[in-house]
Parts: sequence; C-alpha cells; structure tokens
Amino acid sequence: MLRSVKLRLENKKLKKELDQEHKNIEEAQNNELRMKILDTKIRQHKDKIKQEKQQEEEAKKRRKEAYEQQKRLKKAIKDLENKGLENETKIQKKGENSVFKDKKENIDWMIPPPPV
Repeated sequence: MLRSVKLRLENKKLKKELDQEHKNIEEAQNNELRMKILDTKIRQHKDKIKQEKQQEEEAKKRRKEAYEQQKRLKKAIKDLENKGLENETKIQKKGENSVFKDKKENIDWMIPPPPV
C-alpha cells in the first residue's frame, strides 16, 4: 500500500512536470509565432519607410526637373522677346528706308472711297 501511494505521488508529480513541459512547449511555440509576426511587421514597416524615401527622392527629382525646365522656358521667352525687339527695330529701320514705303503711300490713292 505504501508503494502504491508512492507511485501515485510520483505519478502526480510526473504528470505535473509533463503538464508544465507542455505549457512550456506551447508558450515557446506562441513566442515563435509572435516573433515571426513581429518580424514581418518590422519588415513591412522598413519597406514602407524605404518606399516613402524613394517617393520623396522621385518627387524631389521631378520638382528639380520642373524648376530647371521653368528656368529654361523663362530664358527662352526672354531670348525670344529680345530677338523680337531686335527684329522690330530692324523692320522699323527697313520701313523708314524702304522704297516700298513710298509705293504704299502712292497705292493709297488707288483704293476707292467707301460708298456713301
């Protein structure tokens, strides 16, 4: 009888140890799952940050290109305006010295007056 009591106590003790071992295994598995989940979240966050930085770089590059293009356009407009002014003065000078100016004045008398 003493032996059976000892066996029962040992059985209970072993059962508790086994239950504790199962709990430890379960906890370890849960911890592994948590770690995997955290790793994926961290990786996703890093990817998101990297993507945002890349988008910022691209936006910065586009802004810089737009600024450069705007600068070139302003310069081109200014050059065209300067050329236009030069051409106008050339045309005016040609008009003043032109033979056609006299002819144009002479042609005016050929245009009939408007009907009354």
